[in-house]
Amino acid sequence: MYGTAQARAVDEVSLRVPTGSVFGFPGPNGAGKTTTIKMPAGLLTPTSGQVRLGGFDVARQRSAAMAQFGAVLEGSRNVYWSLSAWQNLMHFGWLKGLRKARVADRAKDLPAGLGLWERCSSPW
Repeated sequence: MYGTAQARAVDEVSLRVPTGSVFGFPGPNGAGKTTTIKMPAGLLTPTSGQVRLGGFDVARQRSAAMAQFGAVLEGSRNVYWSLSAWQNLMHFGWLKGLRKARVADRAKDLPAGLGLWERCSSPW
């Protein structure tokens, strides 16, 4: 939107997803799906209200909240194309709140466990 007018992307959303669930969030383009998911992911801060994951406030208890959450976004929003697969794994591990040594261990284990190690440009 151009100018000074503001569009409200998300309004009065209340959502509960049971622990251990896999949740899909379908809807038409422009419905606010990506904006909504970016809030619990800690990528956007809501202008009002709060986001809690497993009882942890995302704004105040980010590390504990991120341990409760994972998301796979559709299309080109799920990776940074300018980064290698290895760099994406490291980046998203850091965003998830893992310490550097733990991120590297997980970044090695995941592609190897999926049979994708040869496609992952790692420093090893």
